[in-house]
Amino acid sequence: MDQEYEDFELTPLRYRPEGLEQLSEATRFSKEELQYMYRGFKQECPTGVISEETFKEIYGKFFPLGGQPDDGTGRNSAMYAHYVFGTMDQDGTGTITFGDFIMGLSVLLKGTLQERINWIFK
Repeated sequence: MDQEYEDFELTPLRYRPEGLEQLSEATRFSKEELQYMYRGFKQECPTGVISEETFKEIYGKFFPLGGQPDDGTGRNSAMYAHYVFGTMDQDGTGTITFGDFIMGLSVLLKGTLQERINWIFK
């Protein structure tokens, strides 16, 4: 029984997003856009969830300065990524799913001015 429990503990968490139809309606992304983004997401995060550390690494590749002048340590990028991650980790689990990621991205890329302002001050 103990071995069975240990095997369960070592099994990586897997996440499958809700249907494309629901995500498309909730995010303003087309099904094709969602499929494309999901392929990239799964390539970077095969388990379907992203930890904060992984998010910081990925974010740092795209935005090495984090939107601010860098002092050469990469801290600005990591600090800003921490805040972005926090807005996407709605349930406070320390991980974000594809659904969480897409909902945040939807606000940033396709949200109204008021939705983006609300997101900034969240």
